[in-house]
Amino acid sequence: MNQEISATYDKKISCPLCNHKYTSKKLRSRAIRVEKIENDNFTIYKESQNNPTLYEVYVCPDCGFAFTDQFTTSFSESEVELFRKSVTARWEGLDYGTERSYQDAVNTYKLALLSSNITNQPAIVIAGICLRLSWVLRYKEEQEEENRFLKNAIQKYELSYENGDFKSTKMSEVKLLFLMGAISRRLGLLDKAVVYLSKIIEHKDRHLEPTIVEKAREEWYAARKK
Repeated sequence: MNQEISATYDKKISCPLCNHKYTSKKLRSRAIRVEKIENDNFTIYKESQNNPTLYEVYVCPDCGFAFTDQFTTSFSESEVELFRKSVTARWEGLDYGTERSYQDAVNTYKLALLSSNITNQPAIVIAGICLRLSWVLRYKEEQEEENRFLKNAIQKYELSYENGDFKSTKMSEVKLLFLMGAISRRLGLLDKAVVYLSKIIEHKDRHLEPTIVEKAREEWYAARKK
């Protein structure tokens, strides 16, 4: 009789801050079944426990440094020293290398947010952490906390748009504008949403991403009606 293959597997990780070797769970692609994607990229999965967002953050059990694949991992001596004093000195060796609950995921994203601030990560990276944390909180139906981190996300996305640090990632300007528009609309900031969505409709590169442009038109009309 064949043994059922687990939905998760162990990924080998080397902590970029202290070099400790450990493993962290990731979901196998066959276990991920999408039911619906909302405009801010929040995804509903057919099996809520098989949500890859739960496993995006790696947490070192030795020093407490939490990061994602999007982090820049070149740190100054002062950043490393500050992290050790602020986090490692009080770290209790928590292990997030097992299968995670939604509350576990909330904890890991908050640790990643702390790590990102101490190590001066780009605004686009911090925005992504805040957005994903808001998605996990949406699953938990904690709307007040969800909105708090959505607001943090859009503040960082706006900063990234201004300083251009998104250009070194896979995020295009059109996608960034759409995210800012979709998040603004979700937060009820309709005037701001209309401004961002209008920029997409008029963007010089709109022909390169017609699907996003069409979605932007739909969002623009919906925001204008309210």
